[in-house]
Amino acid sequence: METKDILKVLNRASKPVTELNHDKECVICYQDGIMRELHLHSSFIKEFYYKGNARDICPVNKRQILIEKIYKDERKECSDAIKYGLFFEQNTLGKSARDEEIIVLPRHAKTNKMLSPEIRIRQQIALFPMLCEQYGIKVTEKNVQVVKIGHINCPNHPGIDVFIHCTADFISSVKINNYEKEEVVIDLKMTGDINSTFGEFGWGNMQYIDKFQGVLYSMVFQLPFAYWIFDHKKDIDNKFEPINTNVNHPDPVKANEAKTRIFEVKQTIYDMVDDLVKWENEYWPYNPTKENCDHCQNIYCEHKNKILES
Repeated sequence: METKDILKVLNRASKPVTELNHDKECVICYQDGIMRELHLHSSFIKEFYYKGNARDICPVNKRQILIEKIYKDERKECSDAIKYGLFFEQNTLGKSARDEEIIVLPRHAKTNKMLSPEIRIRQQIALFPMLCEQYGIKVTEKNVQVVKIGHINCPNHPGIDVFIHCTADFISSVKINNYEKEEVVIDLKMTGDINSTFGEFGWGNMQYIDKFQGVLYSMVFQLPFAYWIFDHKKDIDNKFEPINTNVNHPDPVKANEAKTRIFEVKQTIYDMVDDLVKWENEYWPYNPTKENCDHCQNIYCEHKNKILES
């Protein structure tokens, strides 16, 4: 590790808990140079784990992007898919996870006309109030972007308090076919095609979707969780997908499924905390691979330059 990086770690370790901003995806709090608290968001954990398996990442690069905010992940900052989702949230719920930003969707380069995704998303926005009325769903200022913080004890690190920060898109009653609940944590999703099975967000095959966020939010809010997914393909569509987290389900298969999911989410959090403690002790190591270095914005990193030159 370079000298300047070691100094940054030491400088951060000297900060008392009260000086740190808890709005970040990850905040590491110290007292007398010892790690005492971790504040984590599900989005942060998903950067390192997928379906309980560790991703191939560069720890120091992730620290610079997610914790110190020195660089931005341009693959996500510039993603049209993220802009579509935020635009949809802002215009259906009245606010989004990035409500301080005014989301402007890409237009035709020559004519400045709306592209087909925006036209179809606006159609979904117009349909949203009617669907809410049909399904008994209510959206008010008080039940949108609801924040709750959960606490978890990590067996390997009893001296560290771990807090999980969750922000629900909204919480509402639901009555869709045979699914009827007084309160459900609902997460809105906008995708190209709800029938697609491609990639990590292939909503056409829910069996293979990583359910970490849904299970975690259900644990923290102590409520059922569901995804409400909309798309912007030619024939727009939507579907409501509850995630089973009911360990007392009358069907023993469903009950065991829920227990397994909760166990796996807890284990992922434990593994994440183990990693953070390990990386802190190792002064955040580098993991120079072609893929990691291709997307690294630190042009002064000697490891990146060696990889790209080879």
